[in-house]
Amino acid sequence: FQFQFEGGAGGGRQRQRQRQQRPTELFPKNESKVARLGKPKFPTDSSKHLWLVVFYTNQSKACHQTAATLEKLAEQQNLAYKIGAVDCGKSEREAAFCREKGMEDVPQIVLVVDGELRPFDGNAATASAKTLHKFVQDNMPTHLVHNVNSVAQLKERLLSDTDAAVFLLSEKFETSSLYYNLAYHLRSTFKFGESRAKNLKLAQHFQLKRYPVLVALVPTGYGKEKYSDEFDINRYSGEMKADAIIEWLDNVASVLKYYKKTNRSKQGRGSDSSEL
Repeated sequence: FQFQFEGGAGGGRQRQRQRQQRPTELFPKNESKVARLGKPKFPTDSSKHLWLVVFYTNQSKACHQTAATLEKLAEQQNLAYKIGAVDCGKSEREAAFCREKGMEDVPQIVLVVDGELRPFDGNAATASAKTLHKFVQDNMPTHLVHNVNSVAQLKERLLSDTDAAVFLLSEKFETSSLYYNLAYHLRSTFKFGESRAKNLKLAQHFQLKRYPVLVALVPTGYGKEKYSDEFDINRYSGEMKADAIIEWLDNVASVLKYYKKTNRSKQGRGSDSSEL
């Protein structure tokens, strides 16, 4: 498959014909809520967000159908992922990038998780916004959220090998896409766990009065409530919205950086004195 480029060499008349024949630009800059991506800017294994990405060209009629659906999806509030688009017909460099990613035909849609492209197997041109949203939900990074049903599991699965953890107590029976998004966004800082379906013993353990409750377990001395000899607790009291929770956890993470820096400094002094 050969991508057709929008630019090119030629005389004045040829360039004029090209401008007259230039197809409608999909995802126009400063108008579309779909982010423009490409070789210089594409999600990697260190990206903070999950990305639903379409590979397209402006010349393809099928891509125009897909673009309308993604624009509709991007209008939704509180999505647990970002939506982006790569124009494979923009230049030879972008065409080569699309081929490198295995996008020989367009439109194609993928979910990017930890730099891995998970392809949408359906027809990208005819898929509805609801279908694409379900595709993302079905491919959430479930391994990042540990299921916890007892105090013993909390210690074993969440607190045994980490400096800090985030724990959600919920009345729901399934993990929300919002929580998976949080776990992905902050995967390098916290371990995430969840207790679902109103677990009575854990509710009593954390003195829960109503659901949901979100807590951060941090090293002793760095939280507002004592939990154990090793951990304190910070309780979240704001709205259950991604931006607000991320802001709160970022503040907790900044305190953890100080803890880790101080801890390394103490370990360094200890090793120095042992060598004397």
